[in-house]
Amino acid sequence: MLPESFNFMCPSKTGSGFRALDQLPSDLVAINASHPLIITDKYCSGKYTKTIENAFKCSEMTLGIYNGIKSNSGIETVSELAKIYNNNGFDSIIALGHGRIADIAKILNIVVSGKPDDLKELAGVDKITSPLKPFVYIPVLNSDGREATGDAYLDDEISFSSNFLMPNIVCIDPRIITEESPYKVINSAFRALTIASESYTEGDNPLSGAYEHIAIEFVMTNLKNVVENSYKEKKRFSKLNLDTTESKERICLVNASIMSGYIYSNKPQGISEKLGYAISKKCRVEPGIAMGIVLPYSLEYKANRKNYDLEKFMLPIAGLDIYCSTPAGQRFDSAIGQIRYLQNEFYSITSTEVPRTLEDAGLDESMLSEIAKEVACDDYHEATCFFILEHAFYGKPVLP
Repeated sequence: MLPESFNFMCPSKTGSGFRALDQLPSDLVAINASHPLIITDKYCSGKYTKTIENAFKCSEMTLGIYNGIKSNSGIETVSELAKIYNNNGFDSIIALGHGRIADIAKILNIVVSGKPDDLKELAGVDKITSPLKPFVYIPVLNSDGREATGDAYLDDEISFSSNFLMPNIVCIDPRIITEESPYKVINSAFRALTIASESYTEGDNPLSGAYEHIAIEFVMTNLKNVVENSYKEKKRFSKLNLDTTESKERICLVNASIMSGYIYSNKPQGISEKLGYAISKKCRVEPGIAMGIVLPYSLEYKANRKNYDLEKFMLPIAGLDIYCSTPAGQRFDSAIGQIRYLQNEFYSITSTEVPRTLEDAGLDESMLSEIAKEVACDDYHEATCFFILEHAFYGKPVLP
């Protein structure tokens, strides 16, 4: 049924597929950009910038490349980039890579679109109220989707949140999603799965629902094959023939991550997402992996303790044929079972590197109360958060 009202905001144009980068010059012209500055790190610069340069060969555009982004890059890097940008007449920004690269690119865009002195005043939520310079994001295989949101972080302390920070263009090209750590890819995929699943089981927004359904389906259909293939190549993703099923599976995973960013920008954080970030601060596990561990238990809590009807969750998890052939009373449990199956498979494939439970992840059980207290909110009180965490620690399903 159509709800009485709903909103969905996605200002980004997404281009995905073979030679998608070749369309980027004309896309930039369409938003009045002709002199982009590419921001990346040495790893991506060494592997991918030549491909981007070749895509711009016939465009008569002049590219700039800055490859000095590091994991600890902060305000000094932004200041250096602002001088480069302004002194060389650049009119747009391309971020190539993930995480910190996208953060720095977004914050640079705030600076070059106004006055550097405005930066602290614009920190917070919805303080940026007008369009910035044209901004393009080119994801890699382990992009986690946050790059496509309106969020950015500076020095891990100051945060910015505005729809005007979302990319104008996201360009997903298989030539840029080749080699990467399988662990990082699982982390990105589980984050996408968690965000899409929590939103799918909470809301009835038909536009958001379309993104949620596809993101869940892409992860569940493609992640296991991609990871298994990577371990045939000594735990690294290999270079591949771009016109193959394997290439398409990787594209699906990156699309799922980007879609999770669009979903994230239109909804409050779910409980599994909040718990995942809090857990990752207490032990050596990436946020997406932690979210994936918690997800089945938080969804079971909704279904079995809050009486949510989550039978529909099986549709994106398993597809229409399996959904229709499964008795109604078994659909939710079957869907959760498939998520747990993936986790158990990755625990085995990666020789226990990807944990199944919070205990596997090395979290001290004494930390559960502290995390529950930190994450507790109106919808999920401290006791509820502890209940979910305790089940995720031991791997005990939440029964009716």
